[in-house]
Amino acid sequence: MRQEENFRRLSQSIVDAAEVANKDEARKAAAVVVNSIGTMVQPKRSERPTAFSTAVDTLGNAIKAAREAKFARVRNNKETNAEKPEAAKSLAELLAESAQDSA
Repeated sequence: MRQEENFRRLSQSIVDAAEVANKDEARKAAAVVVNSIGTMVQPKRSERPTAFSTAVDTLGNAIKAAREAKFARVRNNKETNAEKPEAAKSLAELLAESAQDSA
């Protein structure tokens, strides 16, 4: 009901501003109308956190931290393995090793 009253006043102000014959007065009235729009908006109240939403946030933060730790470990393992490249063995070396293993 309060919003309807505010909108009625706003629309009436717009109509009054449009009815002014003098352009300068119309501009001033329009500026007043436009500037008054911001004052009619009331900010929403923030919601109180419930026990459930607090628990969900805590669980979400724990999962996020665990993922970040896992990605850091995987990244470190990849960097460590990339620093130790194994030399590719030729076919002759592989055959010689297999012959030594057989003997």
